[in-house]
Amino acid sequence: MESLETEVCNELEKRDGLGRRLLSKDQWSEVLSAYDRSGMTQKGFCRHEGLNHNSFVYQLSLRRSKTVDPN
Repeated sequence: MESLETEVCNELEKRDGLGRRLLSKDQWSEVLSAYDRSGMTQKGFCRHEGLNHNSFVYQLSLRRSKTVDPN
């Protein structure tokens, strides 16, 4: 007999039509820090966290452009 696993979703989180999380700037900062610590691939991390990969890559590029010294 198969066992069923249930996933409890935080109903306060905003999600898109496909169930992916929609995040604020502060939440993105936390997610990117978690990614840095995870050791996972970008796609694997996004799949695990329920994030859109393209949005994730965009947020990574924004963070990297802010940390690059223009001089």
